[in-house]
Amino acid sequence: MAHYFGMKPVIEKCENVIVTQANTLDRVKLFQITCAVAEYDRYSPTMTLLIDKLSAMKREELSTLRFSQVPGDIVADVFAAKMKRREMKRKKWCCLL
Repeated sequence: MAHYFGMKPVIEKCENVIVTQANTLDRVKLFQITCAVAEYDRYSPTMTLLIDKLSAMKREELSTLRFSQVPGDIVADVFAAKMKRREMKRKKWCCLL
């Protein structure tokens, strides 16, 4: 709503709250906020943080969320980040062996 009316200070305040509270949000709230942020600024640093948080969830947790409500590129970003995270873990363990 703040984006629609051009209230940049309100948007910045909301983004600051999201950044500080991202670690304490449950998965449903995190998903709802991701949907809202995706509507106004797809390429914001806040969106990157939210995608990283979603990609850190287990598949079982992700499967219960309604991804049909999110633009396809956001869904693709979440699963791409999840695959990248898995690949980095594999490389880490490969080097230790």
